[in-house]
Amino acid sequence: MKKFWPRINRFAVALIAVGFAALLQTSVVFDFGGVKPNFTLAALIALSFFMKERIFYFSAIFFALLILRFKPEFELTALAMVLISGASFFARNLIPGKPFINNLILIALGTPVFYLIADPNFVLRDTFTVFEEMFYNVFLGAVFFFAAKRIFRHEEEFRFTV
Repeated sequence: MKKFWPRINRFAVALIAVGFAALLQTSVVFDFGGVKPNFTLAALIALSFFMKERIFYFSAIFFALLILRFKPEFELTALAMVLISGASFFARNLIPGKPFINNLILIALGTPVFYLIADPNFVLRDTFTVFEEMFYNVFLGAVFFFAAKRIFRHEEEFRFTV
């Protein structure tokens, strides 16, 4: 029972980070030349390198969806978010190399795949915008990764070590 509370506290910090990213994504302030970065996807993929337990990570994904898609109907964007974020959680240990670089690779791959699942016509119609968003997401993912590294550097629940 003694180890339970620190895990819950670390999970609460992760939920706050994901909630903050989701709120930033829903704001109209962060629109760079008509391209709005996917803060939530970048944050979730970055956190996948630090969260060890599946239940906590997938709870963070569904918490983000609750903020982003507070609707009773099904949307492909929600499915895309779960699939891409969930795949990053499992792929993080399969890709050789440094976790920071792997984070950037997963975000760079995850952004176009997100749109291929959510709206394939958008990728065909506006390919340049997808790549612009991918650039923004990779930058945000680097920021989230370094922030998570500093926050969780001494935590045993989160697995990143240098």
